[in-house]
Amino acid sequence: MESRRLLKELYIGTAIHVAVFMVLGIFFMRPLWLYEVSLLVGGFASALLLYHTYDCLDRALELPAKSARSFITIRVIFRLVVRVALMIIGVLIHWTALVGVMIGMLSPKTSAYLNPKIKKLLDKRQQD
Repeated sequence: MESRRLLKELYIGTAIHVAVFMVLGIFFMRPLWLYEVSLLVGGFASALLLYHTYDCLDRALELPAKSARSFITIRVIFRLVVRVALMIIGVLIHWTALVGVMIGMLSPKTSAYLNPKIKKLLDKRQQD
């Protein structure tokens, strides 16, 4: 189950991303509580959307090509709508909330860049 392992590694990268930006927020963001709550919401939403992507691709592999294309397109639009809705809610609350949600939703990108390092650490840990 290489794909499950990759999903786990991406979750770890997402957690690292959120933790680093929580610490950075202490120095730069006010009101701090709003930023950190919105960062957690964005990070949690990203983790859910990562799982949704994993599940969608897993299901699409079992479908015929034409059905898989429309299946994936609908799911991609759903994920986009969720992201836009979270940003709109952030804008309506406060600009700090928008920044927190957006940074949280960027966590899959950061975790993808961190993935080789996380993979090495997990492999090393399993060997010990």
